Amino acid sequence: MYTNNLRLVIVLFSLLVFFVSCRSGKGTEETEPIVKIMELPVALRNKDPEPSSARKVEISFQELRVDGKTVLQLTEGKIPDSERSGLVAPKIESALDNPRRSHISVEAYSGVPFKTLLLTLGSAQSTGTRNASFRVREPGQTDKTGWLEIKNFKVLESTWEEITFDNVSSRPWTDFVNVWEDVAMACRRQKSVVFCKDMPTKISQRGRLQIILSTAGSAITLEFKQVGEPRPEEMELPEGQPPLEQVVVGEKDGVKMAAYKIPEGLQIVEGQEYIPEEFPIPDGLDDELTEEFLKIAPAREAGFQFRGGEALYLPSPVSETMAPVCGKIACGVVITGRPISPVFRMLSLIGGSFPDGSPFPAIAFMLPPI
Repeated sequence: MYTNNLRLVIVLFSLLVFFVSCRSGKGTEETEPIVKIMELPVALRNKDPEPSSARKVEISFQELRVDGKTVLQLTEGKIPDSERSGLVAPKIESALDNPRRSHISVEAYSGVPFKTLLLTLGSAQSTGTRNASFRVREPGQTDKTGWLEIKNFKVLESTWEEITFDNVSSRPWTDFVNVWEDVAMACRRQKSVVFCKDMPTKISQRGRLQIILSTAGSAITLEFKQVGEPRPEEMELPEGQPPLEQVVVGEKDGVKMAAYKIPEGLQIVEGQEYIPEEFPIPDGLDDELTEEFLKIAPAREAGFQFRGGEALYLPSPVSETMAPVCGKIACGVVITGRPISPVFRMLSLIGGSFPDGSPFPAIAFMLPPI
């Protein structure tokens, strides 16, 4: 009887050791969160729906996991260059590809670099995943969390070309010009004004609108830019020469071909329909001032800069500055910044520009030029 009881004790003890070892082993370590709630970014947009049937991505300073399994070891939140190819980290791509889903949920440590986030989204994009929900904290020192959802995102290399969006139509540049004064006035409501571009007298009325949101250090910038229109004033010209004159040089497939008169001849702008742009001369200018006015290059862009903290409370001057342009109509925006810019700055910029209740934009994450 004693021997049987001893054997039973030994068996039970062995099972207990096995159970404890499993609980403390690698498998369970990987199921425990690697990003604590108070380490999540803060964003004014946090009431989007919680994702369901999404692949879960966790990013700390030390590792990146997909569905609880470690995929990459990170160095200070950075993906090693040896683990990336263009906009894709192959190991992340492989992990997200099986099983493939249309949605990922992301819990990222606030200090993770923007480039890591961009490569993660680029890897998801390569598998056909185009929707991402970020777990964020509500403003203030609180552990209340919510979700910031980005639908149909795109990730692209750095480019100076116009960026278009699948689910948001391009808008004319004049959509910004017509509310420029309202935008500048809202910008000046920030606690300590950094930079607000006032509306100038001479503004181009042609082309389309591109909106770029960027970060550098503790600063965030909203930039409204004219695209789809040649800029003759940017050509290299002798000092003092007035803006170039546009002329018609022929037709191609029924479209008039435009060119600009320059000292060396004519520079043709392929496919550009010839529509001369005239600028009304302000009243009260004498001949000398009129001549100077004609030489001024028309405004084609405007930037508005804030300290990053301005995007973390309501009413936010960042939200109010964006509202005249995108407060009622969904916009397409480009998100970019330095590779080392922290994730919290990016998500707070998005949340501050498009807080709960405002139309959410189509977003393109762009790799910075350096």
